[in-house]
Amino acid sequence: ARPDLSSGTIDQLGNEEVLAHGNDLVTWLDRPDLAIIDTRTEDERDQTWYGSLRRGTIPGSIWLPRDRFLTNGPSPALISADDLRARLVDAGMRPD
Repeated sequence: ARPDLSSGTIDQLGNEEVLAHGNDLVTWLDRPDLAIIDTRTEDERDQTWYGSLRRGTIPGSIWLPRDRFLTNGPSPALISADDLRARLVDAGMRPD
């Protein structure tokens, strides 16, 4: 017998402890102990808003698309810690 796949709803809950807002970023821009990483993909960076290109960046941020954190293949998984560290350094982060 087939299971019942009737429609449902999903409630997304924001966790303010892990979200960063514009005001947060402004206070962090000059902190030498933090790196702000823009993890948008190329497609996301090229998205438009009602036909206008929105290619903004956060001053001083490092662009490293989140798909660079995953292995290739039919079932992507997180890359190893050593590979992640190397990609972050290659993108411009200090190793410390």
